Amino acid sequence: MRNKIVILFSTIALLVAIQVKSQTTIVVQSILGSTQTYSLSDNGKLYFASTNLIIYDGTTQVSVPLNEIQKIYFAQNSSVEDLNIASTQNIALYPNPANNVIRLKNLNSSTLVSIYSMEGRLVLSKECASDESIDVSCLQKGFYVVRASNKSFKLIKQ
Repeated sequence: MRNKIVILFSTIALLVAIQVKSQTTIVVQSILGSTQTYSLSDNGKLYFASTNLIIYDGTTQVSVPLNEIQKIYFAQNSSVEDLNIASTQNIALYPNPANNVIRLKNLNSSTLVSIYSMEGRLVLSKECASDESIDVSCLQKGFYVVRASNKSFKLIKQ
């Protein structure tokens, strides 16, 4: 259980690092379906401590247990980008865990697929069509984030 939480922390941290660039409003949806909105000022912060997501809006600090979070949305100028780790519309990554090859189902033709280490370093990038093989045999065992068509997937490399 602790390993799963650490993996979740790392994955969310990387996704936040990739997406939070100039975002000002964060919406957290609980596993029960309720939502809470937080507005961050210029000195606001979003980080992880132990098993909690910490949101500091510039004046008040809120702690949200990670095991209660279903989705995190980042909103700016009335447009919302959904970072839903559990559900990513029609695109699917398989097999996962993977040994040597992965595929992404339902990609548009010639989609850039990028694979990032948990440190946020780009380790592999390739233009792919739907169901095209991506050789990941060069990657070390561990956890990675795969990005394609503005979707993020957790990849376990065995």
